[in-house]
Amino acid sequence: MPIATFSPKQIAFALGVSESSVKRWVDSGRLEASKTAGGHRKVLLPSVAQFVRETGHPVAHPEVIGLVASGFAKPLSAARDLLHEELVAGREEECRNLVLGFYQAGESIARLGDQLIGPVLRRIGDGWEAGTVAVYQERRACQVMMAILHEIRRWLDDTDDERPLAIVATPLQDFAEVPLRLVELTLISSGWRVMPAGSGLPLEEILAAAVAHRPGLLCVSVTHLESPGDFAEQLTAELIKPLRERSPETLVVIGGGAIESAGLCIANVVDQQLPSLHHLTEYLERLQGVA
Repeated sequence: MPIATFSPKQIAFALGVSESSVKRWVDSGRLEASKTAGGHRKVLLPSVAQFVRETGHPVAHPEVIGLVASGFAKPLSAARDLLHEELVAGREEECRNLVLGFYQAGESIARLGDQLIGPVLRRIGDGWEAGTVAVYQERRACQVMMAILHEIRRWLDDTDDERPLAIVATPLQDFAEVPLRLVELTLISSGWRVMPAGSGLPLEEILAAAVAHRPGLLCVSVTHLESPGDFAEQLTAELIKPLRERSPETLVVIGGGAIESAGLCIANVVDQQLPSLHHLTEYLERLQGVA
């Protein structure tokens, strides 16, 4: 994904500071910038987003660089009712300001997914099953959330080819995009390059992607299972066993709501069974420590 860049003048206006301050931050390494052929600085959006997240610097004109005005002061759990209401109503800008505000204020992708986005989307799904939320409202809520997560993706930089590669995918009949994107963003935030193989893939197609690209990590997110009782056996026969033979260096982790709700324990089949994004983050930290 191309990285958005801005001139020091644009960044200065957005943050409400002088242009000379921005240039000093670039020269000192606090902001990352590239240079044009003519020698002009271009500040990278991921660097600006990281700077705001880490310092809490106010943003005077967020619209200039695609940020939001301010964060939500309450705990994540306190925002669930509000996000649920805004998503069901289809108020995209309010949802954007809420979620991006939390992220801009320093919340991690893992905490956003585990404590806000996941619980709210599950509640909307329960409402759809109960008949209190219309199908179009549930689908629209997912699309709104995907648009928001796409914005966060623009704030992250994974262009370093030296980063280890991870592949993320969901199995057949599982077309949930939001959980997959949350896993992707968690991995990028933890220092990985990510190749999204796609959603709703047969296990043999996930295997083909892993064998072709030989990632250090294969993450399978499972939000829906047609036959939970058969899944472990199919996973072993169609993915894990042939992957061990053809790409033994690839670690496999699996998680997702369908695994937990079905009470499946397949930790003996894969390298790690992870019940949440928080556990994924901890696992990635352990891998980094070993490396």
